[in-house]
Amino acid sequence: MNAKARRRRWMATASLAALAALDIVAGSARAQEATVDDVVVGARTEGLTRQEEKVLLHTPRSAAIVNGAKAEEEHLERLSDLSQLIPNYRPNIATARTSTPAIRGVGRGAGNGDSSELDTGFIVDNVFWKHVGFQWGDFTDLDSFEIGLGPQGAALGKNTTVGNIVLRTQPPSFERKASLETSFANYSHIVEKLNFTGPIIDDRLAYRLALYLDKGSGWVHDQVTGAGYLDNNRWGARGQLLYVGDAVTDRVIFYRTSSQEYIASNNHTGQIGDSVPIFANGTMGATYAQTFRSRLGRNVLAFDAYRPLNTRNGPWSTLTTTLSNEANWQIGGYTLTSVSAWGEFTLHSHNALGLQETEITNVGGDADVYVDQYSQELRLASPRDQTLEWQGGLYSLYEKTRSYSHTAFSSAPTASREPSISAASARAPIISTSDGR
Repeated sequence: MNAKARRRRWMATASLAALAALDIVAGSARAQEATVDDVVVGARTEGLTRQEEKVLLHTPRSAAIVNGAKAEEEHLERLSDLSQLIPNYRPNIATARTSTPAIRGVGRGAGNGDSSELDTGFIVDNVFWKHVGFQWGDFTDLDSFEIGLGPQGAALGKNTTVGNIVLRTQPPSFERKASLETSFANYSHIVEKLNFTGPIIDDRLAYRLALYLDKGSGWVHDQVTGAGYLDNNRWGARGQLLYVGDAVTDRVIFYRTSSQEYIASNNHTGQIGDSVPIFANGTMGATYAQTFRSRLGRNVLAFDAYRPLNTRNGPWSTLTTTLSNEANWQIGGYTLTSVSAWGEFTLHSHNALGLQETEITNVGGDADVYVDQYSQELRLASPRDQTLEWQGGLYSLYEKTRSYSHTAFSSAPTASREPSISAASARAPIISTSDGR
């Protein structure tokens, strides 16, 4: 290597050493100026919300609360989503008819039939809803979600044994706002949410309208109808009016939601394999395919849990409509409250007639459920911030439930693409009425 090349190499090495020294000095200066934030264990919060402060500090009852900002941030829209943040609460939602919500492991209704009494209460905007069908749907405009651990008295309307599930939606605001949110997920799942509010008459009358659309294709696909099981196909709308007078407030809420989804738990999947029973004495029984062939005279078409072949399977259809009005009057420091509500829930189930393209019977039968509920609450509360505070009132609930069970079946297992030889159906109405005061 000549002298000129050595000189160039020495200069390059010196330059790199100088740059490294400058970087070390700058890094030391940055280290001296840097600060370390406090370590926070758990969720960050700027303090209690108004509802949290009211319940946790000013009332003698235990509760767990999720505020609306948290629910919106984490896309907690269904009760099953919200239960992830609440210990010991399980909505146990199977269908709009057979859900069994539980708090601390207790909550199954007596017989779990239509109109049976649950041990948990469900309250939306100070209105108690008795039938589990009113819990079906998305709640995209929450202000707060609360679990009141029981036993609960009549402070929130109807008393319950193990506690209440309490939802409060966002009230109308006199500040004009609007939001549009679109979410995408796999299996063609899309959620559209629209929420806007504002004044109609400044400082007197305001409105809020919240809409949502929830659609997804499902992830188990039937080979006979092409339907996607465990899909999402629902929509909802909630409209509100809020009047504020000198000594009176009045809030009217109209809510409507509908779904058309393949949710029947006994029609989700196909057969996973050609199973065979082995009895306690070591005897091996016939395989599933052999039993299917000997009893029905048909061959098994496929063993695939994700590609079932169900005959005449259809979606479960639900429609929920509610209307409520809450008025408050200030009378010499006392507060007189009236909460009036009406709700209607309908469900039409549609189960398959058979597996492997057979037509035998719709498993468990189908049902048409019609629920009407009326409630009225009147209460008078003493002035606040007193040494002794009291509240008293009257509460009335009337519910009428009509449940029609019908079973369709064929006298012979025929293919779904062929006409049935004969068919018969049985339809038995069950009507129950409850009146609680």
